[in-house]
Amino acid sequence: MEIGKHIKGIFFDFDGVITVEKTGRETMISYISKYTDIPYEIVEAAYTRHNKALLYGEITHRDMWDEFCEEIGRKLDFEVLEKAFLNVTLDTNIVQFIRNHKDKYLIGMITDNRTDRIEAIIEQTELKGLFDVIVISANVHSRKSDAKIFREALKQSGLKAEECVFIDNTKSNLIVPGRMGFQTIYFDDVKRKGINVISERASEVLKQHQKADDIIGETKAFLYDMLAPTPDRGDMLYRYEHSIRVAENGIRIAKAESLPLETLTIACLLHDVGYREIEHFEDLHYHAFVSSEIARIYLDNIGYDAELSEEIVKGVARHSLTDNLPDDMTPFQMSVRDSDDIDRFDIFRTAMAAGDCVHEKTNSEIIESCNAAIEKAKWVMSLKRGTKTAKQMMDANLEKRISILEDILRQAKKGF
Repeated sequence: MEIGKHIKGIFFDFDGVITVEKTGRETMISYISKYTDIPYEIVEAAYTRHNKALLYGEITHRDMWDEFCEEIGRKLDFEVLEKAFLNVTLDTNIVQFIRNHKDKYLIGMITDNRTDRIEAIIEQTELKGLFDVIVISANVHSRKSDAKIFREALKQSGLKAEECVFIDNTKSNLIVPGRMGFQTIYFDDVKRKGINVISERASEVLKQHQKADDIIGETKAFLYDMLAPTPDRGDMLYRYEHSIRVAENGIRIAKAESLPLETLTIACLLHDVGYREIEHFEDLHYHAFVSSEIARIYLDNIGYDAELSEEIVKGVARHSLTDNLPDDMTPFQMSVRDSDDIDRFDIFRTAMAAGDCVHEKTNSEIIESCNAAIEKAKWVMSLKRGTKTAKQMMDANLEKRISILEDILRQAKKGF
């Protein structure tokens, strides 16, 4: 696991990282099933219906125990569950890693879990005394799909997100902390090793870009090498050209709004730098998170200003957000997202959208498609923007799109 030079704290997920077993729910169900000789599926159904409330701290195990026993058809002492808590296998390599690094870093745990289970395991195993901070979803009523649990970890540690690493065996759990500024590491719970979210190919490209006399020119070259357009991946050439246009939008916004011109240009160039790392279409929602991790390493490699790098990384990580923006999202960070949106709704994309609305469709289908596209454009127009300039640029593009779609609608309605 590669830990950045600026890191002061390392936070681990629990199940699947510190333990060999992937989830805690399964370890408890397995123990109870074997102890009682009740089929796993019956125990699983009885427990799972309470699982969400347990993880959010809405109820405790004692609250649900009688009902659980009734559902499995056996009255059990609560002590059986307490023994089930301990049905875990600690990864000795991870535990040793923690011991070896405890003096250098603050060591923490952030876990979607039940309080009594984690407290029992910590108290009764070799993990006792190893963690400086432990944040459990049941205590803070928030899971890793939300920033609250990570904010609590930062509050208790006294560290900034940029000074921390978070390690998890579920990629989706890395998105929120990545947007907040954490360095994130995906832990492969099958191979039992931490894996940086970027590929070996990306690592090799990063090694080739270690200095930048001409920072903008070098960043363009790095972006091109990362996307690596080839005859079989022409979409990557489109992605490169898109990123150049996004940077041009960022330059216009920076000049009008007195934002740091070079820094915003770099952020815009890097906003999709991780696109080729995404192998499957259904994983595209990870691209901002992956791009931010690549941007973090690249900026560190070339020795870019640490404070400005933090803003770039956060801007890249957050550029795909829409209406649910973090409270601490700065005008600079929003400008990365705005510059991207302005290109995504320019005349190129409007032509594509119009084509989708009419291609090989009946009049009634065209009307339905155009109405939906107009509603989406109006919704996008309602979103908060980082600057007045971005708002004006975005509205101009959206008004043009709506006007074109309305012309198509009028044509489609002839004769109806």
